[in-house]
Amino acid sequence: MNDNNLSRLTEKITVGAMEDEEDTHRTPPKKKSRVEKKKTKIVQRFRDDWLEKEEFKFWLQRVPGNLCKARCKLCCHEYTADISVLRAHGQTEKHREKEKPLKDKSMKMTQFVQRGSGIEEPLSIAAKSAEIRIAAFCAEHNIPYAALDHLSDLLKSSFSDSKIAHKIVLKRTKGTAIVKNVIGETEKCRLAEKLKITKFSVLTDESTDISATKTSCLLARYFDEEEGKIVSKFWDLVQVLQPGKVTSATAEHLYNNIIASFKERGIPMANIVGFGSDGCSVMMGVHNSVASRLKRDLPHITIMKCICHSLHLCASEACEQLPRTCEDFARNIHNFFNSSSKRQSEYVEFQMFSNVEVHKLLHPSQTRWLSLATVVDRILEQWPALLLYFTDQWLTIKLKMAQSIYECLNDPFNKLFFFFLQWVLPKFTGVNKYFQSAKVVITDLHEVMIDLYKTLLYSFMKRNYVNSRPLSEVDPEDKVHYLPMAEMYLGVQVLLGQQSRQVQERLDLLTHFREKCQTFLICACVQIKKRYDFTNSFLENLRIFKPKNALSSIEREKTPSLIPLLVTLPRVCEQENYQDVDDQWRRLCSYPLGQEIKALDTDLFWATLLSIQNEGGVHLFQNFTEIRTSVFRILNSSHTPTLQLRRPPKKNYIYIYKYNTDFIYKK
Repeated sequence: MNDNNLSRLTEKITVGAMEDEEDTHRTPPKKKSRVEKKKTKIVQRFRDDWLEKEEFKFWLQRVPGNLCKARCKLCCHEYTADISVLRAHGQTEKHREKEKPLKDKSMKMTQFVQRGSGIEEPLSIAAKSAEIRIAAFCAEHNIPYAALDHLSDLLKSSFSDSKIAHKIVLKRTKGTAIVKNVIGETEKCRLAEKLKITKFSVLTDESTDISATKTSCLLARYFDEEEGKIVSKFWDLVQVLQPGKVTSATAEHLYNNIIASFKERGIPMANIVGFGSDGCSVMMGVHNSVASRLKRDLPHITIMKCICHSLHLCASEACEQLPRTCEDFARNIHNFFNSSSKRQSEYVEFQMFSNVEVHKLLHPSQTRWLSLATVVDRILEQWPALLLYFTDQWLTIKLKMAQSIYECLNDPFNKLFFFFLQWVLPKFTGVNKYFQSAKVVITDLHEVMIDLYKTLLYSFMKRNYVNSRPLSEVDPEDKVHYLPMAEMYLGVQVLLGQQSRQVQERLDLLTHFREKCQTFLICACVQIKKRYDFTNSFLENLRIFKPKNALSSIEREKTPSLIPLLVTLPRVCEQENYQDVDDQWRRLCSYPLGQEIKALDTDLFWATLLSIQNEGGVHLFQNFTEIRTSVFRILNSSHTPTLQLRRPPKKNYIYIYKYNTDFIYKK
């Protein structure tokens, strides 16, 4: 090899080695990464065939507007519409607990009730129904709501196999809320809706409970189409006095309470056609009373005093004419036994020995004179046993009270007074009880009052004088027409008792006894005449609404037209309807009715008459029957409410509302 070729080869090797050395110090080039394409995830949509699957059919449902979601009806939650997600939810403990009763009973979804945003299971609904019933039971029977704190636990332990009992969660707070906001409010709303479309009368009475809280109770009397009769429903219980604000129960304040109670529920004042209350001046005074304000704002409204209150006042005034010893004697007997268990036990032996009923001695009321009637009956029933017992007590312990009672028991004239009261007081209590009936008895009011008044007049006045003139013209204080003392009728027992030797020996005391009884009868008749208007043609004409009179041809001759009655009731019937009402009234007595209809009570008779139609479907007696129902709801034929309330809790306004809702439920 020549030198030139060798030198070229050596140069190439040297250059190549230098390039290799430089390459080792350079940063190696980055490797190109392989780009992988992401897989697109397929979004699962809700499938209708899932609803048919056994594992989903009880609880799965679509979500409207979103096909990628599914909803659990039991848990009220939404989930991704993925079958694996849904199955995982179905295995949770909370879900399985809710689904178990459905699978056990194989219930259909149509048995679920929609509530709010979710659907409640039937077991929960049954538990809530039980809670409402339990709360209502406490309200109806005056059971303290504090008892509910222990009742739910008692039910769970007593009925361990009941799923409903284990679902009940009811304490005093919840029970009170149920009665206040559910039962009471619902019933009052229903009643308000009825009063908005029907005419009614208002009944009211005030009462002071044992905690010295004065309240005013309001009732509405109307014709209930659902029940087909006249009903009196509790409306409101208003606290009359408010400490620091209202300290006097004035007529203006009471009137505003009544009107506001109806207006706040949107009830038209034009629907009020009658008002009934007791006869106190603040309610029934001529110039400044609740009645005078009603007449001013509601023209032609019918106002009537409660007949039961009036009869009580008549009896009270008359009883004050008798010797005080009669009432003191009754009170002393009760007080002697009341606080001693030993005396009561000893007295039972005397009752058994005397062969009388083992009954307790009663206490006469301080304010209700008519309660004296039952006290008198009990004392006369126990008279033999009382005489033996107090003879023994007077001889042994020699107490002053025992001696006083012993002397009264041995006084024949004292016993005569009790015989007289046993005869006369039931005359008042019988009428009072009759007009407290839930039935419509207003049609009998005038006849019953006439019968009571004449019965008392015939006892001490000559019959010819009483029968020869209208009752309104009979003067009970006219001594010219009095019967001789010996001819007065004071009851059978008095007639027999007057013949005893002990009585005949003291003619002066017998005369005194007869004078006192005569004074009682005179006072009773004067009070009845003062409080009841025997010239009231409206009350007299109400007798035509009794079924037997409405169907009688003889009565039709006496009352051929209803116009004299209708003109007194402009709030009940408009003049343009007079002719239709009169035609139907005249047609009634000749219309063929079955015997079963004629035998019905007054309410049911007129309700049946209202439904009678001709072949064309026209009601034959609709207008006339509506007038009848309006007349019946105008007046109060039963006693206005007197409330006897328990001691309230500290927050009195809660107490008032509680009883408000409790009374609504009971009615």
